[in-house]
Amino acid sequence: MEVTPSGQACGATITGVDLSQPLAAETVATIRAAWLEHLVLAFPDQTLTDDDLERFTLAFGPFGEDPFIAPIPGREHVIAISRRADETAPLFAENWHTDWSFQKIPPAGTCLYGIEIPPEGGDTLYANQHAALEKMPEELRTKIEGRIAIHSAKNAYAPDGTYGEADRKTDRSMDIRPSKDAEATKAHPLIRSHPETGREAIYGCIGYSAGIEGMAQEDALALLMELYAWQTRDEFVYRHKWAAGMLVMWDNRALLHRATGGYEGHARLLHRTTIGGADRRGPLVSIDKGMVACDPEGISGRQIRRIRLPVTGQITRPCKRAFEHPIVAHPIAAAMLDQLFLMNGQDDVLAHPDPIGRHAQIYFASSRSA
Repeated sequence: MEVTPSGQACGATITGVDLSQPLAAETVATIRAAWLEHLVLAFPDQTLTDDDLERFTLAFGPFGEDPFIAPIPGREHVIAISRRADETAPLFAENWHTDWSFQKIPPAGTCLYGIEIPPEGGDTLYANQHAALEKMPEELRTKIEGRIAIHSAKNAYAPDGTYGEADRKTDRSMDIRPSKDAEATKAHPLIRSHPETGREAIYGCIGYSAGIEGMAQEDALALLMELYAWQTRDEFVYRHKWAAGMLVMWDNRALLHRATGGYEGHARLLHRTTIGGADRRGPLVSIDKGMVACDPEGISGRQIRRIRLPVTGQITRPCKRAFEHPIVAHPIAAAMLDQLFLMNGQDDVLAHPDPIGRHAQIYFASSRSA
C-alpha cells in the first residue's frame, strides 16, 4: 500500500489496497493514520458494491445519522449524491460547510464513492482548518478564542430553507426532505481539539453556524463572515478531481468542503456513507499492540488503570452514542465488559459489535473512581 500526498493544503492518494475485500487490522490502522495526517484520502480504481462501502465505513467507526436526505432503496445508511444530465436545479452543497455540524455529536468523517463521473468539472474543494487556525492572525484568533457557535440546519433544510418546499418544486433528482426539525440548534466551540490527535482546528463556518453565544446577531454574523473569509483562503484549499471507481474519505472534524459545477450536460452519481463521531464525555476502549487498553480521558479526568486483555479480533476506536445500543453477546466485548464491570459498575457500560461481527465497540461513561 502506497500513500502519495497531493502536494496541496491536504489530501493524499492511496494505492495498492483492494477495498472490495475485508481489511486486516494492520491495514485499517495504516489507513487511519494516513487519514488523520492528510485529512482527505482518495482510493482510485476500486470496484465496490454498497456492501463494500458499508463495510469500509464500519472499519472506521459506527454509521452516522444522515438527516433530511432519504437513503437509497434497500439501504439505511447509503445516500445518493446525484444530478441528471438535463437537471436545472441549483447545485447541491456548493457552499462551504462541514457535514451535519448541527448535530449533538457531529460525524467524524464522510465516505463518497464515484459511480458516474463527468469527463470534466465536478471537483470537490476541501479547506484545511488545522492550517487555517495555525496561520490565523493573532487579532482574529483573539476574537474567536473561547467563543461558542450556534449551529442549525434551518437555512438549508427547514421548509423555507434552501432545500425547502420551493426546492421540491424543481427538477432536483436527489430525494431531499425538508423538515421543521431543521430549526433545532446545537452549540459547538469555534475552536475544537481533534478527538484523536488533539490538534486544534476551526470547526464549521457560517451557514450551519448561524450565530454565536453571548453576541448580538449582527455582531455574530459579522465575525462569522470575517472568519469565513480567512478559513476558505486558497492557501488552505485542496481541489480534488474525481474519477469513476474512486472512493474518497474525509475528516469532518478538521475540514470544510464544497461541491463545484462545470459539468452541464453530463450526469453525476456518487454513493455516500457517514462515519459517526465520538462523544468524548466518557473513557473509551481501544486497541494497543494487540491488547485492550482504556483511554484515561473521561468526564472526571481521573486516571484509569489499563486493561490488559489479549484479543483475537480488531477493536475500533469506539464512539459512545447516548446509550442507544443494547448490551450484546460478543466474545471480545464480553471479556472487556467483565473487566469494566469490576472497575466501574455495570450500570453505565454498553457494548456494540458491528453487523459483520469483526469489530467490537465499548461505551461507558462512569463518574465513579477507578
